[in-house]
Amino acid sequence: MSTKTLLEVDNLSVTLPAGGDREFAVTDLSCTLCPNEILCVVGESGSGKSVFARSIMGLLPVPRLRVSGGSIRFDGQDLVNVAPSEMRRIRGNKISMIFQEPMTALNPLIRVGKQMEEVLCVHASMGREERRSLITGRLQRVGITDPERLLRSYPHELSGGQRQRAMIAMALLLEPRILVADEPTTALDVTTQAKILRLIKDIQASSHMAVIFITHDFGVVAELADRVAVMQQGRLVEIGNAKDVLEHPSHPYTRSLMEAVPRMKFRGPRTSFDKAPAVLSAQALCKAYRASRRSQPVHALKDVSLRIRRGEAVGVVGESGSGKSTLARSIARLVDVDAGQILLGDTDLLRLEREPLREIRSKLQMVFQDPFASLDPRCKVGFTVAEGLLAHGETEENAMRRTDELLSLVGLGPDAKHRFPHEFSGGQRQRIAIARALALGPELLIADEPVSALDVSMQAQVLKLLADIKERLHFSMLFITHDLRVASQVCDYICVMRNGEIVEHGQTQDVFADPRHEYTRELLSAVPGLAHELSAAEQTCMARIGIARSPSTSEG
Repeated sequence: MSTKTLLEVDNLSVTLPAGGDREFAVTDLSCTLCPNEILCVVGESGSGKSVFARSIMGLLPVPRLRVSGGSIRFDGQDLVNVAPSEMRRIRGNKISMIFQEPMTALNPLIRVGKQMEEVLCVHASMGREERRSLITGRLQRVGITDPERLLRSYPHELSGGQRQRAMIAMALLLEPRILVADEPTTALDVTTQAKILRLIKDIQASSHMAVIFITHDFGVVAELADRVAVMQQGRLVEIGNAKDVLEHPSHPYTRSLMEAVPRMKFRGPRTSFDKAPAVLSAQALCKAYRASRRSQPVHALKDVSLRIRRGEAVGVVGESGSGKSTLARSIARLVDVDAGQILLGDTDLLRLEREPLREIRSKLQMVFQDPFASLDPRCKVGFTVAEGLLAHGETEENAMRRTDELLSLVGLGPDAKHRFPHEFSGGQRQRIAIARALALGPELLIADEPVSALDVSMQAQVLKLLADIKERLHFSMLFITHDLRVASQVCDYICVMRNGEIVEHGQTQDVFADPRHEYTRELLSAVPGLAHELSAAEQTCMARIGIARSPSTSEG
């Protein structure tokens, strides 16, 4: 790694709008970036990571957020004070960015190929054929095997991994000297994440560019980083060599973040639920989708069966597109299956009409992945939590009393009922969603990726909350996740799904400690940073059953 400084940030401060919880989004931040270096920036939501990244790109939403002090020097220029026309010349050409969610970063109304061409039209003088050839080459470089089909596609026609690869290819079109990646793998499953991480690392090594990688995942840090910068409340509290920071963190905040990271549990005593009555039994569920009448069906569920007993947490893991969410939504009767049987206790859910189904839903509630999308932004939290109780005939007085109890149970307190969802953090919004789901005293709680979008500390709080409430109220849970660490912490029983089928199932410690199916081994191989947290005995065990050390050595 070169010792020459490519980017120098000196005492950078970014002001927040008046009335916020603090005056500055970023306060007196100083750091450097060298060629051929990967600097990982970590911290909780609201720590200022993304504001720092957007400051470098000149993408702050002025005047609400503005640089109020300091400098960002690149190639002898202070990016804070360059003219907008000059910043447009640099952005996408010498400094490029990969955004967290490609589905929102890409224009849904324009084909992907046209959007990639726009970059070259702005920054390079090329003919149409030359542009097409360069774009095709970049797509092949990032592992797209059929670039022509991708170029003709709209963003919604691609998988999450394909969209992210297209974004990476777009960012690399003009071989920038600095790549800023803002949480590019947060919402991806473990195998797709492993491929994207390996791709970024390989391209960085071959092109010698510098990378600023924003993340809250310390597994990703362990795999990628040369250096680590830790941010808290807009301040840089620790920076140093990755090995030193990960193994000997000096700041209490860094230590607290690392303690909040869920660890993979391969073995440990679990409560046996074999003699408990079944709360839910699903038999031979089938569901197929067709893009059109003439197209071939895509099987989201193929003869899927599972049983959940009282008090048991059953996890379903697998890649995006494996059928996990379709299974959850089918059980909740939000999606109608083509065949099969779903029994909640002795009630066949598939035979219920609308009104009887409305009554039975009090026994089965769901927590969705994105609480901001699932909570009505126009309603105060009190009404959101009480709405189900009121709909099922409870008096307003009793409903609000129960709401106060639930908000206290999830650690927010009764005063939260007077506020709107946007006034809470992501972790707090998920607590509200959990309180709403528990209002009717369900026998089964379906949690569909409830912590995948949260930072590690918020994730730890929500997982602890779910475990505590489950122990106290003794309900059953179907837990959908692509994070095997989280599954090992939460679930008593695991089902591994692939292409709409359950390919392996069993007690959690048995499935993860001694996986029988090759696909389960692939999932475990793809968990970022797994080898860095295992004991010597566990690493020997993993090697014995053929699990690779890291995604850097396996395509997952």
